[in-house]
Amino acid sequence: MRKAEREAKSSGELIKALREYKGWTRSTLIFHLQNEQILSDDGSMNIYSESWLARIERGEIMRTSRSEIELICRVLECTDEQRVKVLSLAANSMFVDPSDEPETEAEFIACMSTWLYEDEMVKTMIRTFLKERRPSMLNRREIFEIIFEILEMVKLSMDNERDVPEKRETKRKV
Repeated sequence: MRKAEREAKSSGELIKALREYKGWTRSTLIFHLQNEQILSDDGSMNIYSESWLARIERGEIMRTSRSEIELICRVLECTDEQRVKVLSLAANSMFVDPSDEPETEAEFIACMSTWLYEDEMVKTMIRTFLKERRPSMLNRREIFEIIFEILEMVKLSMDNERDVPEKRETKRKV
């Protein structure tokens, strides 16, 4: 990670450092955000402007949706490490005091939750476990039991993906 990225104290500062590293102006990033948004066609159409981006970079906008941050990271072609740091530093992150550097534990939880959130199998399992209940209706033990089941299935799935080529090689040797 470059020095400007390491020293960023807010998601806005990090977004600015990533944008400048690419050699992009604010208007270039806005252009790419608008194009990406049109291509994804998620049903909502936000109008992004240079002044909006400048306010984010200066830390003046305190509530930016996760989907907007994810869009910025996608357009900037952030690495997983950069994306997790931007999300961890975001003002709406529940793990980070905006005045502090994210703790290792917070960064780990943000990284893990980001990867789990992107996995369609995990989303399906959560819907199955919850049925009609809201997560806030569950007690601590129920939540941990669901997390345990999900992580067990994710590990099994990853083990199966890893074992498939090994099984093929074994069959050829026999």
